[in-house]
Amino acid sequence: MKTLLFTLMLVSALVITTGIQAQTPWYIGGNTGVSPQSANKVGTTNAFDLNVITGNKVRMTFKHSPTLSNIGIGTATPLTNYGVHILGGIGDPLAQGLYIQRADAGGSNQDGALSIDFSTSSFSGGGTTGGSCNFILHPTPNSLIPDMAFSTNNVSPQLIIKNNGYVGVGTSNPLAKFHVDNGAIRITGPNPSGGPMILFGGSSTVASGGEWGIEYTTATPGHDGLNFWKPFGSTGTSGNSFLFLHNDGMVGVNTDNPTAQLTVNGNMLIGDPSTTTLPAGYKLYVETGILTEKVKVAVKNSSNWADYVFAPGYKLMPLKEVKKYVETNKHLPDVPSAKEMENNGLDLGSMAALQMQKIEELTLQLIQINERLETVEKENAALKTTIDSSKKQKK
Repeated sequence: MKTLLFTLMLVSALVITTGIQAQTPWYIGGNTGVSPQSANKVGTTNAFDLNVITGNKVRMTFKHSPTLSNIGIGTATPLTNYGVHILGGIGDPLAQGLYIQRADAGGSNQDGALSIDFSTSSFSGGGTTGGSCNFILHPTPNSLIPDMAFSTNNVSPQLIIKNNGYVGVGTSNPLAKFHVDNGAIRITGPNPSGGPMILFGGSSTVASGGEWGIEYTTATPGHDGLNFWKPFGSTGTSGNSFLFLHNDGMVGVNTDNPTAQLTVNGNMLIGDPSTTTLPAGYKLYVETGILTEKVKVAVKNSSNWADYVFAPGYKLMPLKEVKKYVETNKHLPDVPSAKEMENNGLDLGSMAALQMQKIEELTLQLIQINERLETVEKENAALKTTIDSSKKQKK
């Protein structure tokens, strides 16, 4: 009996040994702490995948490829463009995703640095002793196209990416591509193109630097403010300070150095540009007029005023010539005609100076007439005295 038992044990050992030898692709490098540690291995030496199976079901696959090394969990065919591919369906424990947990020194387990949760829409994943999740990321449950939400410290979603591509900060229902609720957006710090900025428009082929930009600039002392600019390569004219809001509250157009509440470095049209154009040579045109309590027209220099009329040697036009000119032209000499006024408009400064010239010329004419009148009056008085004296002598 003992001989039979020994024979069976020997056969069994040979079968086991033969079986192990038949599995030569397996490599078992012991677990006895051999130095170096890299000598401890479990794996295969052939060019086949390695599957981990429980309950006759593949739970994990290590793919073999000369160029790729990827792992599948819940699938024997992991996607080749991912290092780890986790596949789980509704009702499958793998559908709960990836969960990393840390153990406190006191022995209580709390949620770890990263929790990706597919099983619940709750954001309260704290630990058993009052700990809180450092970071939770999970989609809406029971949805084929779920949203992706981020929260920290057990706060309802602080950031959410909806399945329509909308992103919400402080709201779980963003109404635009980027929606911030109950908060503000702050942009600080310089960048290679200048100060903190926002760029608008453009594409990879047209205006790659943006069509428009808004930049907060402090590059030049005394010229600090918000710069509305056109980046280089944008459509049309590029440059800075198309509109500039200075830190002192003054506004500049085509200048970053406004010296008044509104400083315009260029021409200005107030009106409908589809029906009105700015005449050449003017800085400002106002359609339909200006209502004001006071208008002050500056005189560029003294030669633009009419004091020269009273200068010695100024030649007045004789009244006979003035009469002849008026009868022919139907307006005073040097004064624009009605047709010229219609075509060119009224220059308040030059017209005021011209009117003053005519007033001063008229004054000189009156002075001359008065002098002649006084001479005539004296002559008449002398003549009357002579006549009266003659009459007395005849008597």
